[in-house]
This record gives sequence, structure tokens and C-alpha cells, in this order.
Amino acid sequence: MLISGSRQIRVARAWRLLLYCLIVVSPLILKLIDGFYSGRDPIREVALSSALTGFAIIMLQPLLSARFRWIEHPFGLDRLLRFHRMTGLLAAVLILLHPVLLAISLGSTRLLLSLTLPWPLFLAKGTLLLALLFALGALLHGVLKVPFQRWLRMHGILTPFILIGVFFTAISLRSDSSFSR
Repeated sequence: MLISGSRQIRVARAWRLLLYCLIVVSPLILKLIDGFYSGRDPIREVALSSALTGFAIIMLQPLLSARFRWIEHPFGLDRLLRFHRMTGLLAAVLILLHPVLLAISLGSTRLLLSLTLPWPLFLAKGTLLLALLFALGALLHGVLKVPFQRWLRMHGILTPFILIGVFFTAISLRSDSSFSR
């Protein structure tokens, strides 16, 4: 019985990980099906793909830490929270790559450095800064000796701002907009 129980847990883990991966890459699959990649600048496409993937990961982050039994049971809370931390850092890297690659694609640092940009880009920059502070906080909260409960409280208070910022940035900045030109 022990063998079948551990096999059931491995199967449950595999299905949940597969579902997670499918959700994360679904925006890329939809872009591919739509023919969005054809004939476009490859660096710009990687930039947009990194943003889409980072966005999908960020939107799933609350589910990983919400302690839903269906998600937590096969993994255990400790593993799930380590996965939450690792994917959060991955999302931060992908989202940081997005503006850098767009600037490279455009051949200009205006997108990164200019202060005369439309408001959605300031929202994007603010959200990016907040996400980077989150990532640094996750990496350094032990080194900075921030008590875990304080870190957790700040994390819970600021998370909605990141989710809202990412959402409004995504809907206000379309790939064909003139904001990034």
C-alpha cells in the first residue's frame, strides 16, 4: 500500500506541475497559434514573450501560497513555498528582461531612461521596481534580519499592487502601441 500511495502522490504532483506549466506557457501558445511571431523582430518577440510568461507566473503566485489543499497536499507546504519563491524570482528576471530587450530591439535607451513617457510606462516602471524590491526582499530578508512575520505582512499588503500594476500595464500597453517606439 505504501508503494501505491507514493505512486499516487508522484502522479498527482506530475499532473499539477503539468497544469502549472501549461497555464504559464498558454499565452505563448496562443501567440504562436495566432501567427503573432511571423515576420517580426526576434528580440522584440523574446521581450514580449518574457513579459507574457512573467505575467502568467505572477498571476499564479497567490495560488501557490494560498494553502489550497488540492495544490498543497501532494507537495507539502514547505516544497510549495520554495517553488513559490523560485518561480517568483524567475518571474522577476523575465519581467526585468522585458524592458531591457525592448530597448535593445528599438536601439534606444529612451524606454528605460526617459522621463517624458506616457503614464502607462511610468506605471510599468513603478510595478517593475516594486517587483524587483519583492525579489530582493525574498532573497535578502534573512540577511537584513527582517522578522519573517513583518516580511510576510509587507508581502501580503504589497502583492495586490503588483498584480494590479502588471494587469493594467498589460492591458494599457499593446504590442502595436506607439508607447515603446
